Amino acid sequence: MTDSWHSRRRVLQALGTGAVATVAGCSGSDSTGDGTDTRGGVDTTATTGESDTDAGDGEDPAPAETDATTHTAKLVASDGSADDHLGYTVAVDGDTALVGAPGATPEDQYTAGRAYVFERGADGWTQTTELAPEVGDPRSFGESVALDGDMALVGDPGDRDPRGDGVERSVYSIGSVYVFERGSDGWTQTTKLYAADGDENDAFGNAVALTATTALVGAANDEDPNGMAEDERYGGAGSAYVFEGDTGSWTQVAKLAPDDGGPGENFGANVALADGVALVGAPEDDVNATNSGSAYVFERTSGNWRQQAKLAPSGGDERDEFGVGLAVAPTMALVGAHYEDKPNGTMAGAVYVYERTGGEWNPQEKFAPPNGETTDEFGSRIALDGETALITAPGEDVSGTSLVGAAYLFQRRDGAWTQRDRLVAGDAQKQDDFGEAVALTDGRALLGAPDYDTRDAEGAGSAYVFDL
Repeated sequence: MTDSWHSRRRVLQALGTGAVATVAGCSGSDSTGDGTDTRGGVDTTATTGESDTDAGDGEDPAPAETDATTHTAKLVASDGSADDHLGYTVAVDGDTALVGAPGATPEDQYTAGRAYVFERGADGWTQTTELAPEVGDPRSFGESVALDGDMALVGDPGDRDPRGDGVERSVYSIGSVYVFERGSDGWTQTTKLYAADGDENDAFGNAVALTATTALVGAANDEDPNGMAEDERYGGAGSAYVFEGDTGSWTQVAKLAPDDGGPGENFGANVALADGVALVGAPEDDVNATNSGSAYVFERTSGNWRQQAKLAPSGGDERDEFGVGLAVAPTMALVGAHYEDKPNGTMAGAVYVYERTGGEWNPQEKFAPPNGETTDEFGSRIALDGETALITAPGEDVSGTSLVGAAYLFQRRDGAWTQRDRLVAGDAQKQDDFGEAVALTDGRALLGAPDYDTRDAEGAGSAYVFDL
């Protein structure tokens, strides 16, 4: 275990990007040298409330719940090791899943990270590729991921050499994002994105979003242009960057920052993107009270990106962290406040809905699960597909077992959001952090549990597929 990773964990928690445990060493990688590994051979066991065969850490799984839907497949890395934290980030598009493991560390490297591609075929889900940078010295590769068709983004906010020329420009996190594309020969790294004005501690790449030919990248600790708090490690105001491009060629076209931004707000801790609309969270903004949080809407008009609205609930309280979970459509935004006390108690969480009418973004609704309880942290992560939303509660107790985690499926009907289902891992254990990451598309959900313990490796992590 390394003190430096402990430091990084504290930074990430301050940035509102969740908890990462200490990284230990693991087995070496058989990287092909082109940024991919195609060994496969992963166990993708489907369970329905029974313990999975690799869950043998002495921790009994939570009893199956009759009022919840359990997973149809579980994804684990073929070379998974302790503290890999597979499932820290996830993305899904059709029959392809992309899962980040920022703690994965080959023997010959320091903290590096990996991202794994799983594909669904006639025999179910199989690991097909292990993504890794072609060159460089990655520090937290896989801490963010995005997927759209045959294109994938993988963030490394700890990168000290973002330009990829072998020159480490800082002892701290500048950050970068790697672009991979799938062709007839599999997945290949085509380019690497970095901020034109990037410098130390920016953490560029801590969050990413992708739609067609547009990428949105968070840099939650950037001090330009809105300042830095006294503790430079995690006191930046934050920013986000827009890139546009296609095969192998991407260009930074805009840098987004709030008009009223200030130090320590962590603008860019989470990002979401729809057609011409960007939603960026600032969960540490003191707009209503200390760390009450906010989110900003930017829209592309005539090729230019401009701030359109600042979203913040009028009744926001101290440490609600509104903006920690985000999802957006062209005329609708969902924003989570995972430490919101109302209506279900301390840190139970809630989600706010905003809709665009004309040029205005107006609050429409606030909702939470009817069975919500204290410390559930509902609203930590949000995925949106049409008028269906999947919202995680990673702190929820399941069948008497504490801190297991769950997710809730809400659907908008007749203008109102109602709960349709509740999702849990069939082999869930205490403190799996199920719901740390979420993705949803075309009736298929993917949820990460980065602290899941396998029989031989604590914190190896997993991800769960639900066909809804």
